[in-house]
Amino acid sequence: MGEERVWEGRPSSILLFGTFVKSVLFFWIPAAVAFWYVTKKLGIALEGEDPKRFIALAAGVWFALPFPWLFGRWVALKCRRYELTTERLTLSTGILSRRIDAMELYRVKDITLDVPLFLRMFGRGNVVLETSDKTTPRLLIEAVPNARGVADKVRS
Repeated sequence: MGEERVWEGRPSSILLFGTFVKSVLFFWIPAAVAFWYVTKKLGIALEGEDPKRFIALAAGVWFALPFPWLFGRWVALKCRRYELTTERLTLSTGILSRRIDAMELYRVKDITLDVPLFLRMFGRGNVVLETSDKTTPRLLIEAVPNARGVADKVRS
């Protein structure tokens, strides 16, 4: 009997919620306030040669700054994949170059199910595997749906 795929999954995009909140708090709100202050309070027109127009331009750049960062984080998250077979658990990561870490299931010593309130609201959870593997002594399967079912599949 050969190796059969039991489960395959990816982490949820909800993991990026904190990154999104940081972007809103540290980039978008200050940029919007600066842009509003410059255009409405100081009465600076966006056309013409007004030297204070630079503040409005800087606010626009500050607003656009987190988009590449958010996109990069999202792509990196979407490129992470877990695959459970009857003999091993494989974690694939990487955007341009791939890293594939395969762990034999006989090395799993303990399985912990971690379901924080935030992930539970979205029906997600974390499965933490304590192993005897030298390269990966602790493997975290993050924000997957039906985490209990995944933990049971690893156990069996």
